[in-house]
Amino acid sequence: MRSISISHLCVGLVLLCALAGCQQRAASKLQGRWEGRPDSVTKRAERDAEKYGDQPDSGSDKEPSDEDSSAQVTDWESYDVTIVIDFVSANRLEMSLDGGQAVTGQWKILSTTPSGCTIEVESEAPTQGGEAKRQRRRFELLLDEREGTCVGFQLTEAGADAQLGALYFQRQGGTSSPAPN
Repeated sequence: MRSISISHLCVGLVLLCALAGCQQRAASKLQGRWEGRPDSVTKRAERDAEKYGDQPDSGSDKEPSDEDSSAQVTDWESYDVTIVIDFVSANRLEMSLDGGQAVTGQWKILSTTPSGCTIEVESEAPTQGGEAKRQRRRFELLLDEREGTCVGFQLTEAGADAQLGALYFQRQGGTSSPAPN
């Protein structure tokens, strides 16, 4: 019985170390300033074509109807906004909307996958009474990596309706990260 407990402990420690290593690598890929805008199906297809060296699919000769294209437009796509997220450190970030006052918060990686991670952001949001209320939100990030470098990521709010859509972030001032990971 004792050997089973020790072996389970060893396996648990190995898994914990591997998870911590993955989270640390993901955190280092994200550090820095990122500029995000509403994402769309068309923009994703263009990025995928560029990433994989494909030619964008010309599709059929038929033009999409207004009804077809409006059904594909997400809530985010209805706005012309720019969101800046600065992952200042492995646990602190600053966010701003259209160059407005930055909101600071804490962030942490909850889980990682081969293609991205889930983060939790905790920040203070002002209420109508002027008091600050702490809020926690979770986001799923799908990393856009090219030749070992994270050039962008798609952000969606965890648990949100798909109609809300996604934001795509690139490094502010360019698409390359400071160091490949």
